[in-house]
Amino acid sequence: GHAALLRPLRGKRAEDAEQLRNRVRLAARLAEQTREDGRWLPPPLFAALDAEEEGGAAAKVVEEVLEPYLAAAGSLRDVDVPAVLQESLSSDARNLLDRHFPARTTAPDGSFIPLSYPRDPDAPPVAAAKLQQFFGAADSPAVGWGGARNVSVALELTSPAGRTLARTSDLAFFWREVYPGVRAEMRGRYPKHPWPERPTEASPTRHTKKREAGKDVPQAETEGDDNKKKKKKGRRKKGKR
Repeated sequence: GHAALLRPLRGKRAEDAEQLRNRVRLAARLAEQTREDGRWLPPPLFAALDAEEEGGAAAKVVEEVLEPYLAAAGSLRDVDVPAVLQESLSSDARNLLDRHFPARTTAPDGSFIPLSYPRDPDAPPVAAAKLQQFFGAADSPAVGWGGARNVSVALELTSPAGRTLARTSDLAFFWREVYPGVRAEMRGRYPKHPWPERPTEASPTRHTKKREAGKDVPQAETEGDDNKKKKKKGRRKKGKR
């Protein structure tokens, strides 16, 4: 079957193709559950590839979509599958997908966190970030068609060293019930990093307490400190002479 064209993919190209397909699967499942079918239907190529992998008879659809790419590439192995999948989406479908089922989310500290969508559309997308990056956030980020129809992202909250401390889709519950224990254990292990008693009232950060404090020092003040240091060095040199 033409679904075999996905198997030779390796590395980032394979990941990009799989992630796009998984985003489309989740969008389709939620659209069906929330009666948004008229707003979003699985693009023919995506639906055909899924049907072929499940033993369905969808080869004709795949052939029709791939025909112009096969003519240019010469063989299935040389077809740029991620590009084919992207181009099979209409501009409206791409915009809807990027808006409601994005490839990344924004952490409270302003950094972009990649979202990993599982193949199973019943499982939530996952985002890994340092625990301190979500200070100030009361709720987990979500994807979906809006409101109660959204699916909360599963957050993998890590230590400053990148080790997973907890995984949660309910950030409010985590702060209230789990974080106190994490804080008690981690504040001694990572004393340079902030572990506030009230995380929802703290400023999100990826930095140590010292570096974070340095951000608040006015530029004029730091320039004054630099000038003082230069004068002291000059006096020392004169004394040596």
